[in-house]
Amino acid sequence: MIQKILDTWNNLKKIIQEKKKRLFFKNGEVWWAYLGKNIGSEQDGKNTTFTRPIVIIKKFNNHLFWAIPLTTQVKNNKYHCKISFGTPEKESYAMISQLRLMDGKRLKNKLGRINSFHAKNLKEKITNLLNER
Repeated sequence: MIQKILDTWNNLKKIIQEKKKRLFFKNGEVWWAYLGKNIGSEQDGKNTTFTRPIVIIKKFNNHLFWAIPLTTQVKNNKYHCKISFGTPEKESYAMISQLRLMDGKRLKNKLGRINSFHAKNLKEKITNLLNER
């Protein structure tokens, strides 16, 4: 079963890699992104397209950015941060421990943008986690 899932993801990944058109993205935006089928406790994408909502934390250039996957499961701890986005607003939790570098080719479609309050709160939680001893 897992081999078939990995084969399906690998075939889709080849198609994503060949994408020519680049999407324009900004810090604080929420997108559906192709996360794929990952290893162990790494967050996977869902359904047949292996996608999951992500929030863009830091854009480095027109190709690369840091992103955090989102979940709708309520989790109140130092590894998660409550955010909302879109119209009407949808509530989600950013999985800070799953912060990762991503290429813009993984982006599928934009869902919205987090407001400045949630962006500031999320950045503070990331900073606190990185500065922890």
